Amino acid sequence: MNNEAKKVIDIALAEVGTKEKPVNITKYAAYFEGSDFYNGSKGDGKTWGCEWCDVFVDWVFCQAFGMEEARKKLYQPKRSAGAGCKFSANYYRSKGAFYPYPMQGDQVFFGTSGNESHTGIVTRVTKDKFYTVEGNSSNMVKEHSYTLPSKKVSGFGRPNYAAEAPAKPTYEYPVIPARGYFKTGDKGAEVQKMQKILIAICPGTLPRYGVDGEVGPETMDAVYQVQAKLGITRDHLYGPKTNAACKRYLEGV
Repeated sequence: MNNEAKKVIDIALAEVGTKEKPVNITKYAAYFEGSDFYNGSKGDGKTWGCEWCDVFVDWVFCQAFGMEEARKKLYQPKRSAGAGCKFSANYYRSKGAFYPYPMQGDQVFFGTSGNESHTGIVTRVTKDKFYTVEGNSSNMVKEHSYTLPSKKVSGFGRPNYAAEAPAKPTYEYPVIPARGYFKTGDKGAEVQKMQKILIAICPGTLPRYGVDGEVGPETMDAVYQVQAKLGITRDHLYGPKTNAACKRYLEGV
């Protein structure tokens, strides 16, 4: 799951059970009072409020990222009409970010296309179901689940979450034999580790046999190629110095 989506979901889940007090008066609308987030006041949190399912979603994003960044994630301008579900849905549509299928962290919209009347945050998706947290559901924040596909849903707005860099690969480095290097005929798991390292540094080496766990002429040649690339002594012998040079290279890539 995207880390930003996880942050949104965690905040939303922490609000489950929160109730309006009294009708439609919530801390969510009060949070925006006096700001330029919406095109008008949505409630002072004390004496009056409004339908707040979409306000709840916006509040969650503001808690996660602050108002300015939340606007960007939700594709909303300053003084937006985003407290209304159909307007929020249209902000996503205008950016090509409205989908018929859900992902974790999406904003789900209920109703008919262009006339959405309720919304929430998708917290989990399985093969045949999706799960949500929704504000103003029976006058409180509640969790729900729905079968996929659902006729209740008009679509899913996908927030502009930041792309995340792929995880950096990790490697196991071989234990060097007691003699101080690998030689032709050596076999086993440590040889496989060495071969994986060789391929990681020089892709395309070991084209015939791959990671077969046996040192042959192809593996010896691959050691030579790696030593040449790393600028160390080229002797076909994978020992402690070559192992250390490989580790420095891979950890620095």
